Order: sequence, then structure tokens, then C-alpha cells
Amino acid sequence: MNPADIMKISSELSLFRERHPKFAAFFQAFLAQGVEAGMVLEFTVTRPDGESQTTNMRIQEEDLEFLRLIRELSGNARPGF
Repeated sequence: MNPADIMKISSELSLFRERHPKFAAFFQAFLAQGVEAGMVLEFTVTRPDGESQTTNMRIQEEDLEFLRLIRELSGNARPGF
């Protein structure tokens, strides 16, 4: 990824945090507690018409590096992730 793309992602991430502070705080708390293989994340999406869809995923050992990169991009990098 080139530096311009990284700057764009970083800028968009900051704007996203401003628009959705509760989600950003939730995600930061989730990452701050440490992510472990075996954790289950569940997501529900509810459309304006009330229709909803739910899915979940179990964090695998191979996912930890990707989540570490997200944490670094969000400015919350800390040893022991």
C-alpha cells in the first residue's frame, strides 16, 4: 500500500470516529482488552425498514495479525496485542 493510500485511510478513519463515537469507543475497548483466538464477534445489521440480519465469526489465530494492523492504523498500537 502506498503512503498516499495510508494517509487517506487514516483521514477517513478519523472522520468515521467523529461520526460514530459510540462505535469507535466500543471497538477501542474491545481492542484494549486484548483479542484472543477463540473469541466470537457477532454483528447485527438493521435496515431502515426494520429487516435485520445477524452473523458471527470466531477469531482464528490467523486473524490476529490483521486485527493488529487495524489497531496500528487507528492509533492504538500497544505491545501485547
